Amino acid sequence: MQRSKRGLTAQQRQDLWARWKEGQTLTEIGNALGKVAGSIH
Repeated sequence: MQRSKRGLTAQQRQDLWARWKEGQTLTEIGNALGKVAGSIH
């Protein structure tokens, strides 16, 4: 398994908050961003 770069890009942060406001779970957001749910906070 290849590890992705730490942190999120500006675009990923915008996507994260848009998804959060839509009511998606952390697991769904993590999957969409290619991150594990525990790294989304």
